[in-house]
Amino acid sequence: MSLWAGPGGAKVRSVLPQLARRLVDEMFVDGAPHSTFHALTRSYALGVITLAQKIEPDCIAEAKRGFLVRPYNHLPSPFRPANDITDSEVASADRAMRMDFANYTLGRLVPGRSNYDDKHEGYKNMRRQIEGRIVDLGYSPARFDNIDNMIDRAAWRSERAGKTKIDRYGKKYSWIAFFEMYGVRLDTGQLSEYDGERPSDADIDLSFPESPKTLQPVLADLFSGSPTEPRKWLSTRPITKGFFNVKQ
Repeated sequence: MSLWAGPGGAKVRSVLPQLARRLVDEMFVDGAPHSTFHALTRSYALGVITLAQKIEPDCIAEAKRGFLVRPYNHLPSPFRPANDITDSEVASADRAMRMDFANYTLGRLVPGRSNYDDKHEGYKNMRRQIEGRIVDLGYSPARFDNIDNMIDRAAWRSERAGKTKIDRYGKKYSWIAFFEMYGVRLDTGQLSEYDGERPSDADIDLSFPESPKTLQPVLADLFSGSPTEPRKWLSTRPITKGFFNVKQ
């Protein structure tokens, strides 16, 4: 990403507009085969398109630019209506999310809801849709319980050893549905004015930034030869007067 404006970025500048046009056709136009409401995926794609437009302002046809702004009503939602999802279909979804994720993480998508208020109508409907989406994506305890239990045990040991925690498969499915719901609710104005295009839960940076550089300038050695007896220094120190040093 840092190459696009640099002297060594000719290749990047030549291919970015082509990539941007492909992203628009694959993800954003009406009938796009890989459209998504996933907030992170969409923001990464829009970032690439914006960067390409800095290089070639007209790389996206004017007729397609309207597809790049919310609310994306022309794209199909990944969520089924809550009333169409039965209890039996989503009975296993709690195993994927677990209590804290369902309460705190999902709860942030419903402004005005109090913690652990499972009777909040808006929260109930949204949670039912997310549960349905987790199942539609392919999660089931039969497929993932054994491996998730193994990951849980390994994660406990890793955290105690100060290593990075690894999320369960159920948690990964939950995150996908969360980011998709974030995009849907952002587009329909159901999030608060403080929520931006990219949620605060984003923990992936596709630009793979390098570690911050540190500046350690070489400083003159000012103190190695300094006096170590304050009384003697006070009585014999030089006094600067104009351009000359005189003894007191």
